[in-house]
Amino acid sequence: MKKIVTFLMCCLMFCFCGCSSVKIDDKSIKTDNKSKGMAKFEYGDKDILTEISDSELKEIINIFESKDLYTDEPSCSFSENISVIIDDSHFCIANDECGIVYLKEENKYFNLTDNENKRLREILVGYGFSFPCL
Repeated sequence: MKKIVTFLMCCLMFCFCGCSSVKIDDKSIKTDNKSKGMAKFEYGDKDILTEISDSELKEIINIFESKDLYTDEPSCSFSENISVIIDDSHFCIANDECGIVYLKEENKYFNLTDNENKRLREILVGYGFSFPCL
């Protein structure tokens, strides 16, 4: 019984310690240098690359921050052409309406709640995005 408990404890520690999460260095909290956010939407006849306002960037960072990253191959499609770029990180938004985001630099995904997904898409529509864009 002791061996089983020890084994399970080790498995749990591996699961919790082996997981990674989204970490965005919000420079605006620490210095006068602010994180830079860009909205990129190249689809159909639209070719948009525009800076995201400070207040909406903070909101997006709050939505993304600390989300658990995982490796998967979801059926949703993702493209760097439909993304939010924060500093040097590309957050590719699901082209359909799924609440999944692909973090290109990590080659991993994370999930949004329904409310977070709705709010993110509301913000992005204001920058010319339209969904679905399959």
